[in-house]
Amino acid sequence: VIALCKVLLDAGWVKNILFLADRNSLVTQAKRNFVNLLPDLSCSNIVEEKDNYTAHCIFSTYQTMMNCIDSVKDDNGKIFTCGHFDLVICSGIQIMPVVGAIKKYNKNQKVVADIHGTENELIEFNPSNIIKRSMRHAFYHYGNYVGKKYLNMFDGYLCVSHALREHVIEKYKVTNDNFFIVPCAIDFKGIDKENAMVNRTEIRNKYGIREDEIVFIYSGGTSP
Repeated sequence: VIALCKVLLDAGWVKNILFLADRNSLVTQAKRNFVNLLPDLSCSNIVEEKDNYTAHCIFSTYQTMMNCIDSVKDDNGKIFTCGHFDLVICSGIQIMPVVGAIKKYNKNQKVVADIHGTENELIEFNPSNIIKRSMRHAFYHYGNYVGKKYLNMFDGYLCVSHALREHVIEKYKVTNDNFFIVPCAIDFKGIDKENAMVNRTEIRNKYGIREDEIVFIYSGGTSP
């Protein structure tokens, strides 16, 4: 997502960006990553920063943005007017209904979906706690519902794999094939190799892992 934003910003195609997420933790994480990788871009998390609404990249939850649309003003009136944002990025299944509202008031507004995984990951592993298990299944069915209802409204999709793209097209009957495949990766140029080797040795010693043993670390679900 950040790489795409940089391309669009450098090309002069977008000026103001809105990043919407369904949880405060995602808003905070997204802003931190944008600030680290795009230091020249003015950013503001309006969930926490109540006096910085003029940044070119705004990070917010859906609830906070809805409250700010009518209440946040400057000398010229409302700041977040129709068409203020050139690009809206939605993260999280609870944000999808926002797309319907955006398209209702501004059909020309471009909205991109950032898809990291599928709702199937919610039910791959069933917790022993019945409440947690019930919540996972509820979110699973809700994800299916909003996906089928809103995904076709997006103008583009960012996916981490071709398999995920095929899954989205098949399951949600997406007719817009404007997908951008951006694999998950690591920028090795930013890694201090000397410190990495020191950390590697410390971790192996801590967990009793021999030097000739191969360690594979994976974080995520098993869905496409």
